[in-house]
Amino acid sequence: MFTICIQYSLLHQKSSSNLCANIRFQLGTIITTRLIMIISALCVSAIGSYYSLYRCDELLFTVKNHTRIYEMYPLCKTGLPTDVVAVKAMLTGSNVQAETAGAALRTSFGMAIWLALAIHAIGVEIYVSTFNLLSLLRNM
Repeated sequence: MFTICIQYSLLHQKSSSNLCANIRFQLGTIITTRLIMIISALCVSAIGSYYSLYRCDELLFTVKNHTRIYEMYPLCKTGLPTDVVAVKAMLTGSNVQAETAGAALRTSFGMAIWLALAIHAIGVEIYVSTFNLLSLLRNM
């Protein structure tokens, strides 16, 4: 991504700091999303009444102990692989399994990505406006 900034500045013979700042802020969205997902998954676990939908083939792929999946979700044993079951979203507690942790993270992903994008879009605007103001003051 940084080679794009260098190529842009060489091609157009002008500073590409605004473009580079935008790219750096947008790449940080992924990390911010993960942090928000973990925090919100802990909140979802604390509330304790959230469920996420999984297909049976997703559960069987996630957890290699198929007998436990068949005991907890009997529809997966008798139904089709594309049947859907509700999995309790739980990241903390004594009965945390791979599928419950995944359900907690799955329920918080949509909110986390939108919040991270908003944070970084606002951050880029603040940075660019501050940078433009500082460059105007330097040229005076």
